[in-house]
Amino acid sequence: MKALLYSLDLTPDIAAALAGLVGRRPDETRVAAIENAADVVTEGPPGWVEVIRRGLTDLGYDVLPVDLRKYETGATTELATLFEHVDVTWVGGGNAAYLSWLVQRSGARELIRARVSAGTVYAGWSAGAVLAGPSLRHIGKIEDVTVVPGYVPEDGLDLYDHVIIPHTGNPDFDTANRAWRNALVADGIPTRPLGDQQAILIQDSDVRVLG
Repeated sequence: MKALLYSLDLTPDIAAALAGLVGRRPDETRVAAIENAADVVTEGPPGWVEVIRRGLTDLGYDVLPVDLRKYETGATTELATLFEHVDVTWVGGGNAAYLSWLVQRSGARELIRARVSAGTVYAGWSAGAVLAGPSLRHIGKIEDVTVVPGYVPEDGLDLYDHVIIPHTGNPDFDTANRAWRNALVADGIPTRPLGDQQAILIQDSDVRVLG
């Protein structure tokens, strides 16, 4: 299993780690970019999603935006074909509860897990990194979970056995993050705090912190 989970900044070290996981040049690498976590986010400067995506395209990656809302009826055959033709599934930041709901509703959850098992790289930042963990319990401590009425987020993709706590050390997030992490720890769920310039690099049993 190959994964790169980071908090915010695609630093040179994190970018190099991504290229190393893929094993080929960026201009030979196709990336499926799932940015739906931002669908329900109203904060932030205009165009921030595109700005962050440009961090990949400026490096030369062939980035294909994938809008999971188009697959809400469970049209998994088309989505499965798409995932089979990419080298990296890259999942962006925003609202993790909404992202979890949409990943399950579209059928992408099991497709992503299957492709990662087959060797596709999973890269996720912020909400995308949180989704990779075992659980989304208590995510309401840091974000609005009412964006999907009646949905109670529970399970992550379970690609990594710790819940990533992104933006650790960032004063805009620290109070809420502390309450969230304390609730997870009380439930016996392991956590991994990451600062905004840090990442977790996973290659099978080899797990390293970058930054």
